[in-house]
Amino acid sequence: MKKSFAYFANALKAGEELGIETMAINSGWGYWNEDREEAWKRSREMLSRLADEAAKHNINLAMESLRPQESQLVVTLADAKRMHDEVNHPNLKVMIDTTAMGVAGETIDEWFDTFGDEIIHMHFIDGNPYGHLIWEMAIIHLENGLIRLSDGDTKENFRPGNYRFLIILKIRHHMTNGIWKLIKPYINRLITGDLKMENKKKF
Repeated sequence: MKKSFAYFANALKAGEELGIETMAINSGWGYWNEDREEAWKRSREMLSRLADEAAKHNINLAMESLRPQESQLVVTLADAKRMHDEVNHPNLKVMIDTTAMGVAGETIDEWFDTFGDEIIHMHFIDGNPYGHLIWEMAIIHLENGLIRLSDGDTKENFRPGNYRFLIILKIRHHMTNGIWKLIKPYINRLITGDLKMENKKKF
């Protein structure tokens, strides 16, 4: 754990020098043949220490869930809520990974209902639900996902300062120009109120 902590602490120092505000993180994983609660305790301790360290550098940690093949710790919304509550640190925030979310059978609405503005980042990607695929290659519905992010009320929610609007801005920041060309028309229609929910695919 000493080397692991030093690795992430160094990343936080570098992040401060680069002027970043958010560092993505996850719960890690334990040995598959050990008691889950023992691994959970180590994860909680590490996240607590890293949150303290992040505060020194004015950085928030954004914790995502993982797929069951990747970890036996935070793999569901309920797991994320438990870890977030147990660490209980202002610098430990939450991020949504739509692949892990889809594998767990969860929705964007459920995550925002649980965490609200504690969600500060997102991996907004397509999947079957497994995989990290380009939009429109798999089963996640792009338009429905954007509507979920806007909370279905474009006039009220799509404005500077609203945390869901800020998630969309972060999505744009990390997109290539090619992907942005794909998603931009949907966002424009969402802002004007012309984008409607479709039932053929769920998000």
